[in-house]
Amino acid sequence: VVVGGVACAVFGAAAIFASDDRARRLRPAAARAEAGPSVRRGGSAWEHYITRPFKDKFVPSDEKERTGLNLWLLQAGYDSPLAAQSYYAIRIGFGVIVLPAIVMLAMLAIRGSHGGTAILFGGLIAMVVGFELPVFWVGHQRKARQRQVSDGLPDILDLLLVCTEAGLGLD
Repeated sequence: VVVGGVACAVFGAAAIFASDDRARRLRPAAARAEAGPSVRRGGSAWEHYITRPFKDKFVPSDEKERTGLNLWLLQAGYDSPLAAQSYYAIRIGFGVIVLPAIVMLAMLAIRGSHGGTAILFGGLIAMVVGFELPVFWVGHQRKARQRQVSDGLPDILDLLLVCTEAGLGLD
């Protein structure tokens, strides 16, 4: 039951934070234009299901801090309006349930009933790692996305220059 629960939590977290770049790139330009200029959409059904219990309980109440968090998540590619709630739900889920359970069960299987203090200490360390793992993941995604934008900027500027010199409009 624990292994099944952990597997569901891990795959659920991966489904929430998985980006759907292929579908966005394959849509025709007319459909993208009709969708409007905003990238903030309604969020997936999984996000609504997971974040319902956490509705604004763990998200910072300070507007400036919440705006900074939403910008940080948007820069990492998580553009859902429920991204902050999902981020904190996953952060708490990994910190309180998933990683401590995995580490404590693994240590219990390896050590047996001996060393209860070591098992508890391993669970506490896993709790800290579980809280910080989503922070590092989103930071890594943000850096990778910024690198992708900065690598593609010269090509886009060259293309715009060639098109405008040929007499085409920017649209």
